[in-house]
Amino acid sequence: MTIRLDRDAERYLLGRREHSAMSSAVLDAAALRAEERNLRHRYGHGPRMWSESSQPASGDVPRHHILDPVESAVGELIYIHGGGWVMGEPEDYLAVCRALAHASGWRVVVPDYRKAPEHPFPAGLDDARAVVGHRLSIRSSDAEPIPFGVGGDSAGGCIAAVLAGEHSAAVSVQVLITPVLDSDLDTPSYLDPQRQLTLTREVMAWFWDQYRPGGDRTDARLAPLRSTRLADLPPTVFVSVGTDVLKSEGDAYLQRLRSAGVDVRHRDFPGQLHGFFQLHNVMAASAEAVDWIAGELRRVSSPGRTALVETGGHQ
Repeated sequence: MTIRLDRDAERYLLGRREHSAMSSAVLDAAALRAEERNLRHRYGHGPRMWSESSQPASGDVPRHHILDPVESAVGELIYIHGGGWVMGEPEDYLAVCRALAHASGWRVVVPDYRKAPEHPFPAGLDDARAVVGHRLSIRSSDAEPIPFGVGGDSAGGCIAAVLAGEHSAAVSVQVLITPVLDSDLDTPSYLDPQRQLTLTREVMAWFWDQYRPGGDRTDARLAPLRSTRLADLPPTVFVSVGTDVLKSEGDAYLQRLRSAGVDVRHRDFPGQLHGFFQLHNVMAASAEAVDWIAGELRRVSSPGRTALVETGGHQ
């Protein structure tokens, strides 16, 4: 295939290759984290919320932000951020999560979680699981609980997919944006030289070595594509990127969901880059993705909604 990038993506990729710590011959977790913090200002604040709070860590529940766009949110989404299980903080995603909350009417909760290599698998998963359990316990006391969803991008999407399976009875929707779904680095998209862009096979191998430095990587808690219980999953909203090294595993996951009878809504952004969703105010496609996902969340929270249906391609 011939990779054709959108204009925003071309400009971003050029700058990323020239200046990013991700392009270093020797990757360093501290440098990657510092770069993310230094670039956070580009995203702006995002829409103002009706109510916003930052909850400190308590017991086994890590710190998390709660974004309420309106007085009575119509749903609640736990959004687990990406970063290869190594870098990233909730603050890097608050602008886009505020935009998603504003567009959907859903409360968005953005947790922090422990990062590798200091805290390898399953530390990050355990932290996210604690936040989901905490929020579900609050929901259980509501007289009329609103729909509840889990979502995330990249490595956060991996964690979200695991937790959606664990809490399938309580989760109304999972929202996955260019998620990591398998540990196989020899798929067609991983081996495609044209797809070695913002996220490369080499960088992904390094992320895996930090998160799971030894032992089996085929555990479904690491590789949700390998789960034997996909039929139990809730309706799924899925964003893929045509240029992504993760594209093959995403396609395989979608096919398995369809075969298992899971309701799926899928949109591909063929000219974008892995990580584009986070880039609020940088990539026009980020706003497009926010609006599309928000529409699907409104469908879930509407009493008269129809089942989610598959739509491929960039609408």
